[in-house]
Amino acid sequence: PGWTNQTLDESSERNIELWESGHRGVASVDGTHHLELNSTGLSSIYQDVTVSPGDEISWSFWHRGRPGPDTVKLSLGAPGSEVDIGEYSSSTSWTQYSGTYTVPDGVTTLRVRITHVSTSEFPGAGNLLDDIKIINNF
Repeated sequence: PGWTNQTLDESSERNIELWESGHRGVASVDGTHHLELNSTGLSSIYQDVTVSPGDEISWSFWHRGRPGPDTVKLSLGAPGSEVDIGEYSSSTSWTQYSGTYTVPDGVTTLRVRITHVSTSEFPGAGNLLDDIKIINNF
């Protein structure tokens, strides 16, 4: 709940493709489902959360390439003004990425966006994500 999937140019929304744990031999990290970012084409997912300037946000997510190495980037910031935090690549095993972010002055809505960078398969496949966490440590 709360996530929106968009085309890379952000011109339209897409459905989010959820995989049941074990689908195509891939077990979820947490719970019974995980998502495929590129379900029908290259895309990004985002969620907006309410914050206050100066809040320290802890973030983490698990990433896995579908048939080989896939790469995503994480961006954080005010909607429409997100900044790239980093690019993260994984092959065919789950890898957890995490860090912290301090909310800048004037920002009360934080957009958390994970965007396709590359996939080892065709454009409508790859970049599996699970257990995405955004924790406000205010």
